[in-house]
Amino acid sequence: SEDYYVFVSPLPDESEILKPNPNYLLVELEDNFQILLNREEMGSFQNTAPLKEKLKEVFNDREKYGVLRAGTNEVEKTVFVKAPLFAKFSDVIKLIQSIAERGAAPIGLQIEEPWPKIDIIRN
Repeated sequence: SEDYYVFVSPLPDESEILKPNPNYLLVELEDNFQILLNREEMGSFQNTAPLKEKLKEVFNDREKYGVLRAGTNEVEKTVFVKAPLFAKFSDVIKLIQSIAERGAAPIGLQIEEPWPKIDIIRN
C-alpha cells in the first residue's frame, strides 16, 4: 500500500560495541504465533489488541515527555518486527499493518540470516 513502507535493517557490524537503546521497540512473532514486545508477551497473531494498546501507551508517554527521534522534532515511534523464517509474508504484512494502525513509523523488518554461520577449521 502507498500508506506503508517497511525497511530492512542491515546486519550489525560485529566489531562495533553497541549500547542498548532504551527507546528500541522490537515486536517478535514467535514460532507459536505469540507476540512479544521487547520480550514481554503481548497477545497473539489472532489477537493483537494487547500489542496495539501497549504501543498506544508507549507513544502517548513519549509524546507527553518529549521523546524525539534523534535529529528531528518527531516523536520516536520506530518499531522493528522480527518473524520466524517460515512465517508467511502475508502474515508478517498483517502484523506490520496492525502496528502501523497505532502510529508506528518507520517500521523496520529485522531478518535473520537464512543459514547459520559455519566456522571452518583448517589443519
